[in-house]
Amino acid sequence: MRAFGIGLAIALLIGIAIYLYYQQPSAGPSSATPELAKPQISAPPTPLPPKETSPPEPAPETSEQGSKPVTRLAAMVELTSQLHQKDQDPAEDLQNLQTLLFHYRKIFGANPEGGENVIITANLLGKNAKQIAFFAEQTDLISPSGELLDRWSTPYRFHPLSGQEMEIISAGPDRELWTDDDLRL
Repeated sequence: MRAFGIGLAIALLIGIAIYLYYQQPSAGPSSATPELAKPQISAPPTPLPPKETSPPEPAPETSEQGSKPVTRLAAMVELTSQLHQKDQDPAEDLQNLQTLLFHYRKIFGANPEGGENVIITANLLGKNAKQIAFFAEQTDLISPSGELLDRWSTPYRFHPLSGQEMEIISAGPDRELWTDDDLRL
């Protein structure tokens, strides 16, 4: 019976340690280049260096969304304008999206709620508590159904790993998920 009590206490301590580990906010000043949690890109095999971006500041541009104005973050709108560039490696799109989500977490304290592409995209378009948008008002990166698309016009798959970490998956050139050409970060 005593061994059972000790085993239970150890399991409880391990559970608390894991919980605290995933609840810790990112360390470091907000003006530093965001450090991402060891990105694993399946193609190409070498990871890209983190993007150097300054902390987002609200742009003076606002637009109406319902009855509240939406504030667009100029630095983030600029970052999203770099998505799907022909002279850029497709893995950089994922890196840019991770940088965008990093800044979202800095502002809101956690990933966008919900794991569905359409819900995450709506949050990034300004349908959130602070009415802050990370994309330009009109963009060809969003499908008519409201999903964020990769450069092959396939919806990204978002997989929240914790409140502070999100895996992004692109189906790649074959437009089929779970094949060898998928891109992950």
